[in-house]
Amino acid sequence: MPYVGKQPLAGAFKKLDSITSAATATFALQYNGAPYTPASATTLMVSVNGVTQAPIDAYGVNGSNIVFTSALSASDVIDYIVALGDVGNATVPVDGSVTQAKLDPTLVLGGGSYLGDSGGGTADIFRVHESELNTSVTVVANTNALCAGPLTLATGVTVTVNGNLVIA
Repeated sequence: MPYVGKQPLAGAFKKLDSITSAATATFALQYNGAPYTPASATTLMVSVNGVTQAPIDAYGVNGSNIVFTSALSASDVIDYIVALGDVGNATVPVDGSVTQAKLDPTLVLGGGSYLGDSGGGTADIFRVHESELNTSVTVVANTNALCAGPLTLATGVTVTVNGNLVIA
């Protein structure tokens, strides 16, 4: 029984490779046979002899090693170590899981909408936006930006162009 309750739908939860206990405090962490380096001890869930261990108090991490604060004995059993996510790494969505509704143009482009916003077809070709820019923007180097005019800038708003900007 891997989960109690509803199974998580997102995140990089990984059950790390089994570790055979020995009379030591330091053990190599591996995932599918390769060294695994967690972001910190708090991103691991560890069970020894059926008891969940407290991060920092019971163990820490040093690179791709887990280091218990007290050496284990050869009779101790490391039941499992689960990595609760890769902190700082982007999670890649599953193919086909991102819908048009998730690609909200007001979030991506800073405002506006598509005429007929039907999720496909010719009506989505036309983009509608305000004619006054109310927030300063920068077109960064090696990028292209396009807007349809006429366009006015609100008081105090600046447009910095380090890349390419076309006003049509």
